[in-house]
Amino acid sequence: MDVADGSLQWDRRFEPATVDCRTSGEKRQCARWFTVDAVAGGTLVAAVRRYDDEPDSLLTLDARDGSVQWRDTLADAGMSLTKPVVAGQVLYVGVDREEGAASELRRYDLRDGTRVSTTPLSGSLAGDPVVAEERILLPLRTALVCLA
Repeated sequence: MDVADGSLQWDRRFEPATVDCRTSGEKRQCARWFTVDAVAGGTLVAAVRRYDDEPDSLLTLDARDGSVQWRDTLADAGMSLTKPVVAGQVLYVGVDREEGAASELRRYDLRDGTRVSTTPLSGSLAGDPVVAEERILLPLRTALVCLA
């Protein structure tokens, strides 16, 4: 939306908001939703989050026209994403696995989606990463981790 006059600039559609799925063997409606979590220059960092049998996805969009620049889908539905954070041309996102399993911090090149590194963490995530003085702080359930 244009901030000066309120006119619609583009409209990007994604998967339906609800889908048929199975949870514990029962068929029901499951939610999918889309979030815009960060902005860096002309790039929107977004996620398709799901409460169904499919994994979440992380993606970037061009703010001018809504076109998808790149997308990374998690390996399985038992993983979830934190809110991503951007520092320079690097995107950081925590990936949590099912209860009790180790989590990880992923670094992506913001421009093309290349995964630069994956840092294993000992414990489940308790919040989103934060950038502070050229470091990444990430809360786990039992500790606060600081990565340079």
